[in-house]
Amino acid sequence: GNNIQVEDHTILDYKNGYLYAKSEGTTTVTLNYDGKAVVYNVTVVSDNAIALNDDLTIDNQNMTIRKIPVSTSITEFKNSVRTNSNITITDEDNNEILDRDYLKTGDLLKLTNGISTITYTLLVTGDVDANGVSDIQDARETAKFIIDKESNINEKYFLASDINNDDVIKMNDVIQIINKIREKR
Repeated sequence: GNNIQVEDHTILDYKNGYLYAKSEGTTTVTLNYDGKAVVYNVTVVSDNAIALNDDLTIDNQNMTIRKIPVSTSITEFKNSVRTNSNITITDEDNNEILDRDYLKTGDLLKLTNGISTITYTLLVTGDVDANGVSDIQDARETAKFIIDKESNINEKYFLASDINNDDVIKMNDVIQIINKIREKR
């Protein structure tokens, strides 16, 4: 008989006469037709590729974008993203953001193509409490984390408090938040 067999269904699936890409990777597809088998190695790549301005950092392992300056407008951020995918910015509850002037920690960047959606959590530097500004409350939350390593600080808030981007939260980060507050006055 005639049939199609897919080796790794986490990458490709065959349903109703169509192959559907499910994730990136390489798998073997065998086509059986009139007693003959033809084997293809199929590589699925996402066209949700993303490039950012040099001052921003993308972490594909943790699906975050870091080093976003406080007061970055949604329009400004979207203009810094280069992709062939459709761009949507949502809040943590997946509500699309259209009317807010600026990004805040915890907002989500969604890149959608015909196959999939990739979501990145946005981390605004110094916006530890996810209100969109860097203020004394952010310094207080960062200091609290340093004092009580067992605090319930969310990872994305932790990363937003890492002002000097060394992946360690120290008093230096608190001082840098306070200095940035002073500069605004």
